[in-house]
Amino acid sequence: MKLFKRKTPITNPYMPPEVQAYAASEHRERMGMAWIVGIVSLIVSTILLVSLFFGGRWVYRKIAGTNTNKPTPTVSEPKELPSSDTSEAPAVTPKPTTPAPTPTTTLPAPSTPATDPSLTRTGPDLDL
Repeated sequence: MKLFKRKTPITNPYMPPEVQAYAASEHRERMGMAWIVGIVSLIVSTILLVSLFFGGRWVYRKIAGTNTNKPTPTVSEPKELPSSDTSEAPAVTPKPTTPAPTPTTTLPAPSTPATDPSLTRTGPDLDL
């Protein structure tokens, strides 16, 4: 397979002809095998990193004693009484509720910090 014409004949004028023949016979391209090795090494390294992450997390939780399986509090909702199809008036009539008056609060005036006359004021004149 010639990709970008990368395969060049092995010639070196300083090598004896026997060594040149040996180098030419040993030069084989295995592009398919290179891709397979690359993909397998990627998968193995990914599995190794994921297992190290989760294994380290498990060890930390065992040592630190933090367990995230805490029981959650349950909240029960009040049950409604079943309504009847009869046209009876309810025994207890609810009283109309009047809202309680809300007290008016006044905010205190912003205090001005004591300033040193030797310092230069660089901020705004009023607090926002």
